[in-house]
Amino acid sequence: MDRWLYRHNGASFGAFLILTKEETELSKRLNEKQVAAIAILSQPKRTMTYEQIAEQVGVAKSTLFEWKKLDHFDKALNKEIVRVTKDRLPDVFDSIIDNIKQTGNAAAFRTLIQAHGMLTDKIEIESKSTSTNADDIRAEIERLRGNMNMED
Repeated sequence: MDRWLYRHNGASFGAFLILTKEETELSKRLNEKQVAAIAILSQPKRTMTYEQIAEQVGVAKSTLFEWKKLDHFDKALNKEIVRVTKDRLPDVFDSIIDNIKQTGNAAAFRTLIQAHGMLTDKIEIESKSTSTNADDIRAEIERLRGNMNMED
């Protein structure tokens, strides 16, 4: 687990980034200002505007938007958003259930049970052949070819 601490204009920003091996490689490409921006952008109910975040981090607002286009920045931001909000998931699921009960929203119900792994796409494949042996299949092909030649 990497611990990042960034100070700018007298303010400190910290973030724990818990990363997989692939994400660790991506995070090595993040600079301190990017880590500070991720720490702020990932906070639930943040009240800071992009202008304020950019000023706090020490970059131009346009730089924040450029960073958001970078794959490694976007992945790190999304990972941090999930990390800081996962404790609230039980409340979110409860509110979804309440909403489903009140509105009868079938799409929300489907999403909820998919999230719990209780609904998956079902694909059925039916084989009309009773044989899986390659020699039997070749013999069947030859038999069918013979039938076709007899019909000519």
